[in-house]
Formats: sequence, structure tokens, C-alpha cells
Amino acid sequence: MELSGTEKAFAALQNLTLYTETYGCTYNTGDTEKIIEIAKANGCRIVNSPFDADAVLINTCIVIEKTEAHMYERLTMYEKKKLFITGCLPPVAEARLRSQFPKAYIINPDDIHPCYRAVGTASVGTQAVLQIARGCSGHCTYCITRLARGKLHSFPLDDIVKQAKAFIAAGATELQ
Repeated sequence: MELSGTEKAFAALQNLTLYTETYGCTYNTGDTEKIIEIAKANGCRIVNSPFDADAVLINTCIVIEKTEAHMYERLTMYEKKKLFITGCLPPVAEARLRSQFPKAYIINPDDIHPCYRAVGTASVGTQAVLQIARGCSGHCTYCITRLARGKLHSFPLDDIVKQAKAFIAAGATELQ
């Protein structure tokens, strides 16, 4: 059985120093936190500077054209590193990403949650992002988020409660 692109990306997150940048909404912040936990479970160490990192994860936002252009600038800055790309850009521009950054690992945001379940919640600090839904119900003419994330879909209540309890057990005092 061949691994998906996301599974290959997570398999490549082995024993690296990883720097992350997250753009956009709280949902992206939650996804980055999940990827960090997966990376830590794979022996990665998270660093605060791209200069100290073997690999860089960019969680992208493309809510408007100007933001999308900024994402490509950031990706270009780090293309010589082991580059991991997730967020709203891959679902709408995967072909361009693969062409422009052929060595980059593309992480489909829809695949993060299932991979994270296998790892669970490690340490979250005092704040944690509790994702209760994904997608968008709006029809803004200037925004591409709905194309990237799909229609609004709420997670099952039991899953939300279980995740909230896990965050609290891990030390979170604030759920966002």
C-alpha cells in the first residue's frame, strides 16, 4: 500500500529540528499544534528560529490575493531547507506548489486530524486550540477559504468533549 502525500510528509518528520510559521485563522493554529505533536512523537525538536532548523513548516493562509502572494514569498525564502507546506494553499494550488517547490512535502489539512489521533495530546501549555468545526459557511466574493477548506462541518460533540478533557488533563487552563 502506497503512502499518501501527508503520510510521506509525517514519515519525513523524523529526528529533525523544526521551525514553524502559521498564518491565518485559529484553525490553522490548531493544525500547527497538532503537527508539532506529531513531529515531537517522531523525535523532532521545535526551534524558534529558521536558522537553527533542519526543516521548516509553513501553515498557509490565502484568504485574499495579497496574502497568497506573501505565502509564496515565505515559501521561497525556505525552499533550500526541508520544506513542509500545509494550510489553505495546498487544496487550491497543489499543482503549482509541486511545480514551484518540487522537493517540498505537502500536508493536506484534511489528513492532519486522523494522523494526530494516533499521537494524542502531549503537553499543550496553558492554552490550547480546541477545533470544533472546519470549513466555512460564507460566500464572500474576495475570499477563497471555502474552496480551500470546504463547506462548514462540525466535529462530533463526543470528539470535542474528549479533546477538551485531554487538553485540560495535559494542563490547559484556557481553550480557544
